Amino acid sequence: MDICLSHWLLLWLSASSVRTEAFAAPILSVWLIQPRWIYCALVLCCRAVEKVWLGGKELANYGGVGWNVNDKVVVITGASSGIGEEFAKQCAKQKAHLILAARRQDRLNEVAKVCSDLGAASVQTVTADVSVEVDCKKICEVAATHYNSIIDVVFANAGLSMAGNLDKQTDLSLYKTLMDVNFFGVLWTIAYAIPFLKRSTKQPKIMIVSSIMGKIVTPGRTGYHATKYAVEGLGGSLRQELYDSKISVLMINPGPVKTEINTTRLGSDAENVGLDMKLVCLVCGRVSVSVRFGSV
Repeated sequence: MDICLSHWLLLWLSASSVRTEAFAAPILSVWLIQPRWIYCALVLCCRAVEKVWLGGKELANYGGVGWNVNDKVVVITGASSGIGEEFAKQCAKQKAHLILAARRQDRLNEVAKVCSDLGAASVQTVTADVSVEVDCKKICEVAATHYNSIIDVVFANAGLSMAGNLDKQTDLSLYKTLMDVNFFGVLWTIAYAIPFLKRSTKQPKIMIVSSIMGKIVTPGRTGYHATKYAVEGLGGSLRQELYDSKISVLMINPGPVKTEINTTRLGSDAENVGLDMKLVCLVCGRVSVSVRFGSV
């Protein structure tokens, strides 16, 4: 109970502005401290200091007041399961226009039906593999066909996991596979979406699902850490590059999560990763759709 509650508090407390990372990063190494409420208390202190520092000056630029996805075009990768599926459902409840992308069309159809029943304004599905650049372009081109070449939100979520020490790996090509999905899949999706995001007049956002593994390091996760640190660098730089365009960039950094990513994990030690302390994707989806701006 303590673990689940602290995961939720971590996500909520960190849902702050662009400057949160500057405060929170130095204390992320205490993530492994027991009990987890100590970490949450430290993040809360960071937010208090940040509030005094910023004084709300950047709220208008980052669309932090009353933001929701009602009547907005939302692109979601990895939408067939896990956090992507739950985020799609939460957006559907707010009557968003959804572009759902994943490799499994049958699962996409199921998710699309649920989203329609939940009240989505419209739902389009795209069978795509984000490790293939042309597929990422295809996802964004749906906006040109159905939504007047406008995208309001990109939720870059598709990803793979990997476990095992580098010196124990017998197939080093798995590292390239992981990077193609976790990093290049995010980069390509965003790159092709930016022209459509710039046409939005509804506080456009890029939301990147990274991981706490992009903030700390642990043994046995060399490949996964590398991809998430790369994504963190991408998101941080993009936030500065796109500042004048009014496109905000949000990094979402969940801890361990109970999703299908655990059953498709790559690597020599894929089975030997504990599933206790994992957060259900329902919480991640709800927190992701309700964030105001900045970094989670």
